[in-house]
This record gives sequence, C-alpha cells and structure tokens, in this order.
Amino acid sequence: MKCNIIQFLKVLSHPARLRLTLGVLRAEQSVGELARNHGMSTSTVSQHFSRLRDSGVVIGTRRAQKMYYRVTDSCPVVELVEKLVELFAAGNRDTPHRLSP
Repeated sequence: MKCNIIQFLKVLSHPARLRLTLGVLRAEQSVGELARNHGMSTSTVSQHFSRLRDSGVVIGTRRAQKMYYRVTDSCPVVELVEKLVELFAAGNRDTPHRLSP
C-alpha cells in the first residue's frame, strides 16, 4: 500500500496512535505488550492499529493467537516521526513521548 501524506498525518494526529506508532517504530510488538505498556485495553489498541494499518503506517503479522505490529517499509514513517520528535524536543515543547493519555 502506498503512503498518502494526508492520511499519514491525519492518522498520527491522534495522541494514542502516535504513541503506539512510537512503540513499534524500531521493533515489532504484540497487541498485548502494547496494551500493557500504554495502559490501554487490547480492544482499544487493536482499533487504533486497524486505522494505522488502513493508512499504510503499520503492518500486522499473526502468530498463533497473537497479533504483532511494526511500521511498514513502504512509508517513511521512521524518518518522519523521528524528525518530528527531534523538532519538538529541540523547541522544548511536549514530545510525543510525554503526551498524556
């Protein structure tokens, strides 16, 4: 799936989806791990990842009964999100890592 910049920015404008994307930026994680790490239900995490997947930001892999997600290679997610974090951190604004739930 090709990455559309408007869809990309729109889907990442939600704080929870941005935090979840940061969670799988460098390493694949399961929905259960992400739910525990971010204080969300597995259902909520799955719903957010459905939007992220539909927008081409992440891809999912099912192993047994668990779903694992990572950022996709077809969209410059890593570069764009890292640049945003860098820009916000440099300006002493809230970085995505500090967003409240």
